[in-house]
Amino acid sequence: MSSHDGYLPTEVVMEIANWVNGTAMRWSRRQRQSVLYNFCLVNRQWYSVGIEKLYQSPILWTGNSFEKFTRTICPSSKEKKSGMKMDLGSLIHNLDLKKLVHQSSNSKTSRLLKKASPNLTTFEAPRVSFSLPTRMTITRTLPTSDPWPPSLGSLAIGGHLDASVMQTFSWPPKLRCLIISQCSNLSDRLLRSILSNEILQANVSMLSISSNCRFGTYEDEDLDSSAGLFEFDCLTDLDIPADLADYFLLLGAGFPPPGELKSVCFGDRVSDFLNTSNFRDDLLKSLNDGALSGLWLLKIAPKFFETLKISEEELDEIVMCNLDDVSDEELDEWNDDMGFMIGHPYLDLE
Repeated sequence: MSSHDGYLPTEVVMEIANWVNGTAMRWSRRQRQSVLYNFCLVNRQWYSVGIEKLYQSPILWTGNSFEKFTRTICPSSKEKKSGMKMDLGSLIHNLDLKKLVHQSSNSKTSRLLKKASPNLTTFEAPRVSFSLPTRMTITRTLPTSDPWPPSLGSLAIGGHLDASVMQTFSWPPKLRCLIISQCSNLSDRLLRSILSNEILQANVSMLSISSNCRFGTYEDEDLDSSAGLFEFDCLTDLDIPADLADYFLLLGAGFPPPGELKSVCFGDRVSDFLNTSNFRDDLLKSLNDGALSGLWLLKIAPKFFETLKISEEELDEIVMCNLDDVSDEELDEWNDDMGFMIGHPYLDLE
């Protein structure tokens, strides 16, 4: 076959790559990655077009794929001399390691962060290796004074978290979205230590605590963590299990909205002790004269919504009334749904 057999203009190849990467929504992330991998094998032209998209958000959910990926992004000195010259790490925008448990290590995680540092915006940490040692290793390996990738705006953490470390932890300075998922020891003390951090209070606009966390004990007489939530000046989006709504003073009348809260999602409850009748009554009070009185979007997980015995229409009407005094310019800038919806938290779908 000659070099011109099967040739397509580069603009056409780019359109195909964009369709595969962006509009083929019927594919899972894993299927999309497989198709992009084969896309890059067609010829050099297709490779040059598709390689950036292939490495933009890699799927690394098994130990074997993680090992191969690490060797590719962080080759040994010998492999560097014989391998390609392209800096593949700079192509990574989203690094998802949350499915890894024992396959990763502090040093491997740090090396990957260093290589992906130029353009990394989202990092989901391995469940067991994200700890103080990881932080110390990152500090040693990155050459800048700030050990985090400069554009890192979204971070997901889980596993066993140390409350004494979290309170003084030096979080990424541009962090806008914090996700706590698959945490094995989420407790009152841990929440207070995270929410009292001044870096998070000043910068985070989206906070998500997944229902897949293992919840410990809460001290009802000590609501310091609730007060900490109201110190989040930029908070606009909140995803939490329904059990934590009262704990964060989001139910009932009289409490001010934390930050600039516009969107709240209550996920499935994690215990059977939640009184759904009281939750319903206090939710209505909060929507009318409480912390949720300024919402533009309220979302409740399907199974939990069924227990509340309240109509979708009633909730939608209450929330939509909040939009009466909102300017058209503000509404145009809002890139989300409005009113009331039944659905799962955005960040529990993976």
